[in-house]
Amino acid sequence: MAAEFTFIPDWSAVISVEPQITEVGFGDGYTQRTAKGLNHQREMVKVQFSGRTDAEAAAIKAFFAARGGVAPFTAQIGFHAPVKKYVTKGAWEHELVYNDHNTITATFQEVP
Repeated sequence: MAAEFTFIPDWSAVISVEPQITEVGFGDGYTQRTAKGLNHQREMVKVQFSGRTDAEAAAIKAFFAARGGVAPFTAQIGFHAPVKKYVTKGAWEHELVYNDHNTITATFQEVP
């Protein structure tokens, strides 16, 4: 069972979907495209956690580090959105705005 990510991100999030396909080119400009696997359209969500205390920022970073971009977790992005399973994709960033006021930015990738 995947761990539950309970921190609530900022109101705005950027959601993108990039279908994973294989494209083969033939003569005269003809191409054939096929989906890579059954779950080839997975969501990526850029989230931000602004105005967090040092302790909360450390807890968010520890959660990400414990999973290392490999182990999945469940999260709900938005009040009416379904709970989905994600991993962190790439680096997460920690901005030290001022004393005890931090911003963490990360990208979540949906996993089947």
